[in-house]
Amino acid sequence: MMDVQEIAHPPAITPVPGTPSYVKGIGSLRGKMVPILDLKARLNITDTEDLPGTERKVNRVTRRAKIIIVSGPRGPIGVMADRIIGVRQISPSDINPAPPHISEEEARFIEGIIISDGTFMTILRTEETLGLTITKKAHPEGNQ
Repeated sequence: MMDVQEIAHPPAITPVPGTPSYVKGIGSLRGKMVPILDLKARLNITDTEDLPGTERKVNRVTRRAKIIIVSGPRGPIGVMADRIIGVRQISPSDINPAPPHISEEEARFIEGIIISDGTFMTILRTEETLGLTITKKAHPEGNQ
């Protein structure tokens, strides 16, 4: 939460060539261009609405969708959220290490886990999770 600057309504998103698939594009936040990331894609999380036997509630999700603006290493970054349920204060002593059964690749994104009021929550490593790597040059002459 220390990295969260604000929660905003989703802006119009413009795709950017040469970015990883989890980068949905850029959007304007009060005139400043902000990269918008899809953490489900970044973390290979299957949307429950896409699983067999589940109802699709696309309109409901889009009405509740928000963008969480976090402090990135080079400025603000927007993270797509289906909805915001609430905010909780967590004591650092309540944070447990990542489960041992997950792979090293998965564990690099996880700061720890907690169980609060019967709810299991994963705390992500912001810098690792939001790290951007450009895979292709957008301009043939190089970065301009």
